[in-house]
Amino acid sequence: MHALISAKGFTFVEVLIGATLLAVIASAMSLWYVSGYQSLDGRGEDMLLTSMLRSRMEALAGTPFDQLTNGSEVVTVSGQTYTITWTATPADLNGDAITEPDARLVNASVSGLPSLSLSSIFVNHEGQGRKIP
Repeated sequence: MHALISAKGFTFVEVLIGATLLAVIASAMSLWYVSGYQSLDGRGEDMLLTSMLRSRMEALAGTPFDQLTNGSEVVTVSGQTYTITWTATPADLNGDAITEPDARLVNASVSGLPSLSLSSIFVNHEGQGRKIP
């Protein structure tokens, strides 16, 4: 009987405790993984929307200056619908509180995402709108 008591190995209770600890640690790590993946997925959408904003600004740069007006377009990214809105307002380039007839401030943004916006000043160059770098 003494030989059974001194046998080396793990008891059933020790194995259950070890398996439980392993499951808890694995669950916590999987939550971190899922959270990180969702964060990266959201950044991918932001990059696509920023690219679409830049494309819209480039398209506006090719618009005849007298047709440079407010507008919007609906885009879909990863199954979600967003609205890109742009405004073209007269700009005061020299700070004298008088807007210039040949300059417009163009702001483009994604509705619902205030952090995604772009602004440029466009000037009339031989009838075409040109961005000031």
